[in-house]
Amino acid sequence: MKKIAAIHFGAGNIGRGLISKIYLSNNIEIIFLDNNKELVEKLQQKKEYKINYENEKIETFNNFLIFSSIEELINSIENYEIKFISTSIGTKNFQFIKNDLEHIFYKLSNNKINIIAFENDFMASTILKTIMNDKNENHNYIDCLIDKIVPNFKIDQNSDLDIYTEKYFEVIFDNKNKKDDLISKNVKWTNNFEPFLYRKLWIINSTHLMLGYLFKENNNFLYEMQEKQFIKFKELNNVLDTWFSNISLILNKEYNFDYDELEKYIEINKKRIFNKNIKDKTKRLRRDPIKKLKENERVISLLKKFKKYNLNYEILSKLIYEMLTFIEIDDEQSKEIGESVKKEGIILTLVKFSNISEDFAKEILKNIK
Repeated sequence: MKKIAAIHFGAGNIGRGLISKIYLSNNIEIIFLDNNKELVEKLQQKKEYKINYENEKIETFNNFLIFSSIEELINSIENYEIKFISTSIGTKNFQFIKNDLEHIFYKLSNNKINIIAFENDFMASTILKTIMNDKNENHNYIDCLIDKIVPNFKIDQNSDLDIYTEKYFEVIFDNKNKKDDLISKNVKWTNNFEPFLYRKLWIINSTHLMLGYLFKENNNFLYEMQEKQFIKFKELNNVLDTWFSNISLILNKEYNFDYDELEKYIEINKKRIFNKNIKDKTKRLRRDPIKKLKENERVISLLKKFKKYNLNYEILSKLIYEMLTFIEIDDEQSKEIGESVKKEGIILTLVKFSNISEDFAKEILKNIK
């Protein structure tokens, strides 16, 4: 009898630090495909890696295969029943795996396959399906949300294979495309996916983005906002209190979330933000600003709700202004925004990347000094 397995694109921090645990805890073998040949060779040689959960627990993972070549992967799956194909590479990289996916689809043309994009993006599996233009009825795309901080932090300077991560994680699947019960442990399935998606997008992703831009001065890590400057942190706490109160109101009005439930969720995540055990860099929070400026993403979608409920959205306007004017020289999307602002101005740049009207863009930025 063949073992049930998943082919997973991406053996980086999230792939090794979360996705492998999800699959293996559900008795699903994992076969990684990654284009980092050095990493692949090291994992092939060592045949294991460790996950360190905030120095409280260490798990060793050795039940995996890993390849950098699609041909090698295809030749290795004869003894497996592939039920899942998944990603954790970033939606901007979907275009680069299109040919490999088509190769796998051809090889497994008769298989019924669940396809899951474990990405920190809005409806990422749906995005992947659109890019693939996939009409195969045997292919079941499942949207999900994942939440786990796996920083670029080495436990042992002599090893880049082991992962250091927070204990907390959350994985929620959209139940509308559920075909089987192969994944049930360490995840949640819901018939009402959208509310959980926006709860995470606004309370976690929007907050991280706001902190990364508006409180970046002299803070390389998030926890330093709390430790370095007490007065500044007091100001930040006041900002966060109003920020979370407004988002709670929106989530209650839009999706009927209970206020007590939201308060517990917020408190958990405030502790995560300033967790000194997690070396979470503020620079990470500013990564890929073009993606984050999209109309349905974490900042414009939230600003629209602030506007809908007559809430003061000055802080969101400031955030958007910073995203358009603070340029990270080693971030390609940030540099692209900078070039656009030089050529077309700040208003038209916001229109271009957010797909909102020019009048709305002017309204958002009209009071920024």
